[in-house]
Amino acid sequence: MSKRKFIFQKLTPIECDNISGYSEALDFVFANDDLKNIAITGPYSSGKTSVFETYSKMMSNSDINEPRSFMEKLKSKFFKKTHKRFLSVSLAEFDNVNSEFKHSPIEVNELEGKIINQLLHQIDSKSVYLSGFKIRNDNFSFKHLVLCSFLLVSFILSSLYLLSFFKLSSNPDSFIFNFLIKDWVFGLILILFLIDLFLIVYYFLRLQNEKAILKSIKIQEHEISLFDSENDMYFDKYLDEILYLIKRSNADFIVFEDLDRFHNNLIFVKLREINQLLNKKDDRVVRFFYLLQDSMFLSKEKTKFFDFIIPIVPIIDNSNSYNYLIAKLSDNNLLESFDISFLQKISLYVDDMRILNNVLNEFLIYDSRIRSSDQDINKLFSLVFFKNLFSQDFSDLQLNRGYVFSVLNQKEDLISFVLDNIDVHIKDNQKLIQEMENEFLNDVIELDTLYLNINPPSSQSSQYSTRLEFVKKINSDEALQKQYASEFEKIKSNPEYISRRVILEKKSNNGINKLKEENSKLNLDKEKMKTKNLSELVNEGYGQINFNFGYESIENDPYFPLIRYLIWNGYIDETYHDYISYFSEPTNPDLDDFVLFREDKIFLRSVLDHKPLDFTFSLKNVNSIVQSLNDIDFGVEAILNFNLLSYLLENNSAYLTNFIHYLEKERRYDFIWDFIQHKKTNNHENITIFINALNEKWTTLIFDYTGDVSNFNMKEYLLISFSISSINTIIDMNKNACINDFVISDPFFLEIEVPDVDNLLNVFTNLNIKFDQVDASLFNSELFDSIYSRSMYVLNTHMIFLIIEHKYNSHLSPSFESLYTLILSEPEQPLNTYISKNMNIFMNLILSNSSVFLDGQNEAVQILNSRISIDIKLDYAEKLKTQLSDLISINSDVWIFLIQNDKISFSLKNIFVYFNKFRYSEDLINFINRNTTQIIDNLDSKNDDLTIFFNETVICDSLLYDKYLMILNSIGLSISDMPSVLSKSISNDKVEFLINSHKIVMNAINLQQIRTKYPSFKNAFIMNDISNYVKICTESKNLLNQVELLDLLKLVKNKTDIKKLVDLSSGPITISNINYSDYAILCILKSKFNSSDLNTLHAKYDTSSKELKDEIVSIYVQEINYVIQNKLALPFDMLIEIFSSPILNTESKNNLFIAELNHFKEQQQITSIFDILQLHEFNEIFISPIQCSNTDFNTQILTNFKNRSWIKFELLPDGNYKVSPINS
Repeated sequence: MSKRKFIFQKLTPIECDNISGYSEALDFVFANDDLKNIAITGPYSSGKTSVFETYSKMMSNSDINEPRSFMEKLKSKFFKKTHKRFLSVSLAEFDNVNSEFKHSPIEVNELEGKIINQLLHQIDSKSVYLSGFKIRNDNFSFKHLVLCSFLLVSFILSSLYLLSFFKLSSNPDSFIFNFLIKDWVFGLILILFLIDLFLIVYYFLRLQNEKAILKSIKIQEHEISLFDSENDMYFDKYLDEILYLIKRSNADFIVFEDLDRFHNNLIFVKLREINQLLNKKDDRVVRFFYLLQDSMFLSKEKTKFFDFIIPIVPIIDNSNSYNYLIAKLSDNNLLESFDISFLQKISLYVDDMRILNNVLNEFLIYDSRIRSSDQDINKLFSLVFFKNLFSQDFSDLQLNRGYVFSVLNQKEDLISFVLDNIDVHIKDNQKLIQEMENEFLNDVIELDTLYLNINPPSSQSSQYSTRLEFVKKINSDEALQKQYASEFEKIKSNPEYISRRVILEKKSNNGINKLKEENSKLNLDKEKMKTKNLSELVNEGYGQINFNFGYESIENDPYFPLIRYLIWNGYIDETYHDYISYFSEPTNPDLDDFVLFREDKIFLRSVLDHKPLDFTFSLKNVNSIVQSLNDIDFGVEAILNFNLLSYLLENNSAYLTNFIHYLEKERRYDFIWDFIQHKKTNNHENITIFINALNEKWTTLIFDYTGDVSNFNMKEYLLISFSISSINTIIDMNKNACINDFVISDPFFLEIEVPDVDNLLNVFTNLNIKFDQVDASLFNSELFDSIYSRSMYVLNTHMIFLIIEHKYNSHLSPSFESLYTLILSEPEQPLNTYISKNMNIFMNLILSNSSVFLDGQNEAVQILNSRISIDIKLDYAEKLKTQLSDLISINSDVWIFLIQNDKISFSLKNIFVYFNKFRYSEDLINFINRNTTQIIDNLDSKNDDLTIFFNETVICDSLLYDKYLMILNSIGLSISDMPSVLSKSISNDKVEFLINSHKIVMNAINLQQIRTKYPSFKNAFIMNDISNYVKICTESKNLLNQVELLDLLKLVKNKTDIKKLVDLSSGPITISNINYSDYAILCILKSKFNSSDLNTLHAKYDTSSKELKDEIVSIYVQEINYVIQNKLALPFDMLIEIFSSPILNTESKNNLFIAELNHFKEQQQITSIFDILQLHEFNEIFISPIQCSNTDFNTQILTNFKNRSWIKFELLPDGNYKVSPINS
């Protein structure tokens, strides 16, 4: 395999092929001595130094060995050509300021010190030996060191000798001491001391003058400063030294590079002042060249400050960097591996040649050492680019910290946020599904029927068997819709109605299946979401990246937009570790059980750092990992890994308990379920071991589950547990019936494709599970049948309706209004037995779901007679719209309520039944009084209790009159003993009714009772049965009351009764001034005539009947003498009859005529009587003259006529009367 060839790029200034324009400008500068401060301006890496170096090379005629640095090379080249010397100050070479603060201004004093330092080290120390600056001299000789050492030692020893001389003199015993105190020795040492002292003082004064080593002198508490304060500016403090250094350097110009990087313009002012001082004191021109950015000065300041400005056009910027970049990548045969679009866009952020070259260099190395076939070369290049621009943050990124790490670390929060939103969506869908399942109605019309308070008109009620049919008719008939529009508007304002309508509309549009499909898709989305990187999440619209984390040095950097671009487009993502470090895989197969591969080390590091990886992170040598772990490590989240758990399960590791303990402590249901799903496809045995271990070690697993982990399928977990765990284990897990609660609350629990029915029934039986709701469309029929037949379900709306829908043959839709009736329609169904044993539960259910019940008679009676609480019975009875017809068939504990609320038919039988239990209570009386229905039934009068009922009814004065009549008329009984029945007084109208309806028997007791207590009704009572009245009065004379009899005669119309009453009278009956009927008068006149009535009887003649008139005439004929004597004024017609009576003789008639003559008012009346009496001689008396005999009778007649001026008469000679009429 051939070795790969790399083409690297130098970072040093390069020689320009063409400096046209620049060379002429520089020639112009050196040709004019008044140009002393020259600026060469351009952006960073624009080629300022390269232009200067190229110009220098052009001025040189011979090749020179390559110097160590650019400035030295520039010096040598320029010096050789012009025999001139220059100095360079490049502060960038010595700038150790942290890059994070490279843009912060630096103190001028510090810059001045840096400049002096660089100048000092470029000048030969021998040339500036008088400088006060300390310069390390490499030529300091050994003899100088020896001489200085000897001088110092001799001075110290001589000083000690002279100080100790007198002590030595006092002890001369020693030979040495004797020698030392000799005079010549003393003199010699004294001379040596003076010489040493002289030399030391000399060199000190010289150093003090040149180096100022003594700064101040302190005498007692006073300090005398010999030199300026350390706070003085370096240029001001050492101006003479600086001028001295530059002059002694023989430099013709000085180049200042990168001063602009310190962002302090004051340093330029100081340098300009120094330049002016240098050029004033010396004829030689010293020029200062400044290599800096254009933006360092304002335009006006720049032109005023500098004597000449040479601009440098950048070699590379973001407009041409792409061409340069692809050229260099092509040179290294890498261009085809890149995404051209990526290179085009990233080159827009490049404006520095040196940075681009270094990126290329580093990339070549990283690419050769790190990149593998599965790695993205664009990502590697992006990270190298990032490393060059933000080196400190790149270092932090390797330690999982810093700005970019903070940005990338948002992924977990963003995924968590998205997953939470998906979970909320899933829960909302599940809630809506449950609401649809719980909604027992089938369509909106049934809902309208439930809420509408309307019934078909009574005239059309026979057309509709149910209200539902009527509402359906309304919905299909526009006229009816308009008629009942207001009712529909009312229910549309009901929030409950609106909510249920929305649910029904969705349900009818296959809403349940759609929502289930949507939830399945959402669960798949959740799994996919975990594999997405940050840029994918953002670009797919799941959120936004936050780039503000308080890293001001980064966020304010001009290259900061590049970070945003690289992260936003996924070129820097969570896989950065694969691109920034190199891992050497072990190669010794004998160490396979002990070595750690790259993935293994990453996992162990995540455990140590408590920074969890994805559960599916692949491990290579799990055995080695387990050996590296301890108990404490199993207490952190990062330990959760599928490969690790599989190893623990397969090897029955002791750490399995620790692992499960962590799952229990942290409630990591998400990991449990993900592991089960992960292993479903490849290792079912692991699932069995894992779930058994979980159930045995974490017995509260189900109880602890709160339902807030959306990706944990509790149903499937339980089904697996039911199939593999022992029943004792399952019972132990069922803390506080938590399994029961979950199973019965999941409508889809019976949605099992191939269930182990026997096993499930065994679990359900042992746990006493009763299903709360079951999804109708998805349950397993065999399992459901078993559950139904064993009554393993809760009596609730959902289950009852579900059973009716799938087990009953009825074509009717179930509704609470008549649910019990529908259930009883198929008595062989197990539901009947189950409900009969749990009637209270069933009744509470239907009562809470309906305000109206329409059960049939038999079903309603069955409910009211069942063993349920009285409160439930009354609640049901109150909502029951069916009126019960037979009270006696219902338990008496609800009679009062039924009567109070008119729930029982208004019939004599029901009234009688209720009466037998409660007598005439206030409730019964109110029930009777408020009912408008007519009683049409009768009771058997042979019933002994009926007599009591009748008697009590008779004296019940609280009954309204019409109801009183209705009931008593319906009872075929009467009162034979009023004193015993009428124990208390009743109203007159009711007494009247009893009499008029013949409810009181006519007998002596009742007659006496009526006469005594109800005298006003006496006549009416007697008239109802005069025959018996006469009979009893005849039998008991003491009962006869003449006044009562006479009153009755006025009232009785029946002739027979009148005859009986008249005959019953004990004496004559007067008729004077009494309005008896004609027949009564006739009977009285015939048998009980009172002669005192003769004076008035004739007055009745004109108004009497023919028969009565005849009787009156007969009486007056018999009493004619009384009439004549009393001259009674009889009616003319009556007189005609009397005059015509054959019984009377002529004399009586004539006497009667004379007696009545004055009562005749008209001549014609008299003339007609003349005819009857056959007094023919008087026929013409009023017409023409006549003659008549002279008799007393005639004389009386004529005298009467004459007195009335009707006639005149005279006695004729023959003794007769001549009568002549007087014409008026």
